[in-house]
Amino acid sequence: MSGTREISIRDISPGLRQIVVRDEALVSIYSWDYFDVVGETAILLPNPPPPVPAESVQCKWISNGIVHLSGTHKTEENGEIDIHLSKFVRCLEHLTEHLWHSFMASWPHFIATAESALPVFVTCTIGVAPVPPPTAEGRWDPVEGLDVAVKVRSWRHDGAPAPHVAFNWIAIAKRTTWSGGSTELP
Repeated sequence: MSGTREISIRDISPGLRQIVVRDEALVSIYSWDYFDVVGETAILLPNPPPPVPAESVQCKWISNGIVHLSGTHKTEENGEIDIHLSKFVRCLEHLTEHLWHSFMASWPHFIATAESALPVFVTCTIGVAPVPPPTAEGRWDPVEGLDVAVKVRSWRHDGAPAPHVAFNWIAIAKRTTWSGGSTELP
């Protein structure tokens, strides 16, 4: 999964232990090249002082691409609003007349920035659920699609909900497709 950190520890020989810190992130160069970047730092812990950590970076191209969405919304009277990201992705397929259906395939990176002259904060929670196959025939490529909804909340400086706060947002996630069967979306 993109945006993760893993730490592993293993004994190499008596008196020598290796610690590996592995970070993974989704990186974009221009608007058409997307990479899943993996950085590893290996630290050897012998009895003498440890050496300088060795770092390596492995990059792999995501052949299926990513979904990059952005928009502007406003919270409601209760200081909340739900944004259904999957609906935007499905709308793009209608507009571009593709012969396959695109869906989000990973937990999105979501950033929201409030537009306000008053001190307010915006926070979010993300909900993800598997998408049922859109047609009886076909297949997911490379992984199953996800239905993604984000609840954004706006807060005043005292912790009370802040109603009607405008904000801009950006969401980035891996993309998957459903191919085969009918090209009509329900």
